[in-house]
Amino acid sequence: MSPDDALYLGIGANLFAGRGVTDVFGAFPPYHSPLWPAFIEAPYAWWRIDPSLAAHVTVVIAGLAVIALTAWFAWRSVPLAAALAAATMLGFPFLLTLARGMGLDLPASALTMLYVALGLAAVRRGSVGLAVAAGLTFACAFLVKEIALSFAPVPLLCGLVRNVPLTSLGRVAGGILLAAMVGTSWWFILYAQQLGLVYRLGAPAWVLGPLAIGGIALAIAGLTAGRWAHRVGLSSEPVPGRVVAIAGWVGTVLW
Repeated sequence: MSPDDALYLGIGANLFAGRGVTDVFGAFPPYHSPLWPAFIEAPYAWWRIDPSLAAHVTVVIAGLAVIALTAWFAWRSVPLAAALAAATMLGFPFLLTLARGMGLDLPASALTMLYVALGLAAVRRGSVGLAVAAGLTFACAFLVKEIALSFAPVPLLCGLVRNVPLTSLGRVAGGILLAAMVGTSWWFILYAQQLGLVYRLGAPAWVLGPLAIGGIALAIAGLTAGRWAHRVGLSSEPVPGRVVAIAGWVGTVLW
């Protein structure tokens, strides 16, 4: 068991013992949300299943999901590459090292890749329902490990490159953003209450209010894009493909 593993188990044990979000030393852990510690401790609190066993099983399942999603992404590009991509990921030494532990890296990776897959499906279909599912999946991934933030705009940038109608893309973006904000809001509030700062930004806690207002406004604007877009010269038809594709590639490089 690594020090990180012991940290997660300690946080989970304190949480279910009614001592709040604290580590074994009684301090508030500022690195990640308590979602993963709560997840691996819950089976013991409810059914007396060894939390290390629950964590190991979950990590192995997450590793298999990473391999499967790698194959799926490769198949969408070149079907014959799916098996090679899966075999390459299976043989990646670091993945096997992580899969033997009980840390949060593989669950975070699997959830992040699932978010991208759902987000791409939402963009292709213009589905707000899939967008909400993607946003909630992103929230879970972010709460496990905030590295998921690196992948947040990927589905939308892909939509620009594919010249998806901007009103459709706006609805999907609004659904993802609103669901992600709802799913992660409790952790940002708890962090601000405990440390007086905005998580990972380091800004004073009061900044959280304007950020929330701005995010909600953007989400509503995206979800209602079909109603106001024509007033500012945007229609449901795609704008010139070259312009949108260039915007997508430039956005990708800048991100």
